[in-house]
Amino acid sequence: MSTKYNPTPELEPPTLSPERLSPVSADSDAAGRVWSVCALVEQCRWEILAYRRGEPSNEAYGLELLRRALVQGDQDAWAGLQQCLSELVRSWLYGHPRREAALSFESEESYVALAFERFWQATVQQKVAFRTLAGALVYLRASLNGALLDTLRAYAHGMRNEIVASKQKMIGDVSSS
Repeated sequence: MSTKYNPTPELEPPTLSPERLSPVSADSDAAGRVWSVCALVEQCRWEILAYRRGEPSNEAYGLELLRRALVQGDQDAWAGLQQCLSELVRSWLYGHPRREAALSFESEESYVALAFERFWQATVQQKVAFRTLAGALVYLRASLNGALLDTLRAYAHGMRNEIVASKQKMIGDVSSS
């Protein structure tokens, strides 16, 4: 009997029959309807942990959350998806080459929220369908990068405007004296 590494020993991963209950099983529509959002969130989190440890994982739970959130407009599924993926988005933020500059203008929570907001708007408005969780994550990461770069540009543009206004005021003060 092999023992798996469990980062939180007080919690055990869900023990569900993948053949019967997986959202991508032969009866995936029925399985998807049977799973509660809470169960999908819990399983999705375990699968993400397994993936990050280099263990085999199943993206079907994350895809089912995505489907419910984006296609069905299920707000509980959207909240669950954010719960599952927020830590990953934070890791991308902290790995971003412009993170220090970006974090001097906005908080970590703000960038995470902006990434999900942009992801939601882009995918719902453009009716983007994802076949893989990896595809959705690429889109989510691009949403975070866009939020970071737009914030940096906005603050840089605002600072330029303040400098120009300050110089114009100084020129006006000098010419009026």
